[in-house]
Amino acid sequence: MAGNLFETMQVSQPERFLIDATMNT
Repeated sequence: MAGNLFETMQVSQPERFLIDATMNT
């Protein structure tokens, strides 16, 4: 789950959702 990585980078909510959905394999 890359969610933790993105959260650490403090990515915006919408951006994190898009990135998470893209990397969600």
